[in-house]
Amino acid sequence: MTVKELIYNKKVVFYGDSITHNWEKYDHDLNLTHGEDYNYGLGYGHVKMLNDACDFKTVDNFAVSGGCYANCLQLNPLRYEFRHFPYQVMHSLDALKEAEVIFIMFGSNDFSEQVPFGHYQDETDDYHKTDMNFHQGMNFGFKKIKEINPNAQVFVINILYRTVGVEAHATYNYSVNEYNLAIGHVCKQYGYNLIDVSKIYNKENFKNYSEDGLHPNENGYKVLTDYILNYKIK
Repeated sequence: MTVKELIYNKKVVFYGDSITHNWEKYDHDLNLTHGEDYNYGLGYGHVKMLNDACDFKTVDNFAVSGGCYANCLQLNPLRYEFRHFPYQVMHSLDALKEAEVIFIMFGSNDFSEQVPFGHYQDETDDYHKTDMNFHQGMNFGFKKIKEINPNAQVFVINILYRTVGVEAHATYNYSVNEYNLAIGHVCKQYGYNLIDVSKIYNKENFKNYSEDGLHPNENGYKVLTDYILNYKIK
């Protein structure tokens, strides 16, 4: 069965970073006052394109530019708390309870910050913890979603191909591929559907799909959206 068949005309919630946020060229959140409730609408990327194709009953997009799985304020003070997956989940509980489908797309900024992995079983009960490792951030969010809405279909999208930062890989301790492997492993733990997007762009074609080496352009979003819609879930 394809993702499109599973998500058509459903109540859908999105979590993620600027690729999912995609609102006014990624700077919308810089001038926003972030309160207890925030919801950024459809944006102009794959969230809107998926909605156009699937006629969602409701759609709530809690993604924000700079979003990470882990709360990593100690690594970078610009990664404000509202940017992190545990915080997004805890401040969207009403929408989460009603959701039939949930999309989660993080990891690229965790790679940029070189957030330590820790151990795949690492957890934390404190979503304000400012030195979370990668697995603590994932486990907090995934576990809370399972607790609040165990019947939702959850789709986790891993890290897209990127050129920003990757060319300086010698200065990094961890690669994009290592983060993607960790995301896939934790998905299996929770029984969540992994949509592997890591190879839909490549070195040869990426210039057609991104202007900045990280965020998809309109063509890039179309390719990403079609890939998601036609992805077969076992």
